[in-house]
Amino acid sequence: MAALPATSDTRLFVRSIVKRVHPDLFPNNYYERQINAESLKLLNVYLDKLKNRERPSPVRLEFHVKGGEEATLTKISAFLSGNANLAPLFYAFGLIDHQRLQQEEAAFGGLQPADDRDLFAFLHETVTEALQTAQRHETIKLHIRKMRLSLEDRFKLSSVHVGAEFAASFREQEREVEVLQVLDQTLSTMSTIDCEGVSLQLYHPEVREARERGVQGRSVVNRVQLMISCECGSHSCP
Repeated sequence: MAALPATSDTRLFVRSIVKRVHPDLFPNNYYERQINAESLKLLNVYLDKLKNRERPSPVRLEFHVKGGEEATLTKISAFLSGNANLAPLFYAFGLIDHQRLQQEEAAFGGLQPADDRDLFAFLHETVTEALQTAQRHETIKLHIRKMRLSLEDRFKLSSVHVGAEFAASFREQEREVEVLQVLDQTLSTMSTIDCEGVSLQLYHPEVREARERGVQGRSVVNRVQLMISCECGSHSCP
């Protein structure tokens, strides 16, 4: 396997691709999110082989990316052979032109120089970090869902929603967990209020939706208590 064309370019290209296909960028598109995650895993295995100076198995990668400001998604496919040439992936994402693709394909062959091992290790680490971040996001999302279902079951609520439909960052997820914890404590202490059959939509005071509803400046505890009083009691909502 021949050396990669330019170490700096390769690092930049892989970072650029990971930023465009990271699963956390597609909270509203479950299918495309999963496809991207699976392809990142395949790419990670491919790079792990190269890092260990082993010949990888050929692999076809499929990713979905957002088309500029449009809501539509575009599918990008690339086939990587077993010769360590990442140029087809870079070409598929428009990072190199067809002429350079042909040059790189013609140049690859023989044994992989040891100089490339550090580069492949870096590429493997970059993709691994993206996968770990996506997995952590998914784990917290599952935890939030379990908290919501538990609240609905224990307090006979019709539904519980917190924040936007999908949280795009760990900070947003932490806010959702905080609100749900306060909701649990509030419902447990306000035993005289009957919330059976009630649907609750809560927002952390720091998020944009809360500001739009004029509830910024209130603590999470005060906001949740007010919501419970409005929805389950006799008070009128602001």
